Amino acid sequence: MHLPKVGKKVRPPRMMHIRFPLGKTFGLAGDRETQRSILEDLLNFALEGETESIVELPYRWKRP
Repeated sequence: MHLPKVGKKVRPPRMMHIRFPLGKTFGLAGDRETQRSILEDLLNFALEGETESIVELPYRWKRP
């Protein structure tokens, strides 16, 4: 299931999408740099009052 397609149908007030496996939203365990970057993006998105309903983050999953 492609979550941005679901978001377009459901139309949430705002949604962030990241191309990571479900359950791995913040990346690999112990990857503090990536986790911090994602968290900062999430907080900036929430605090800026972004009006776009769906934003895709630029991160891509790298197999360990």
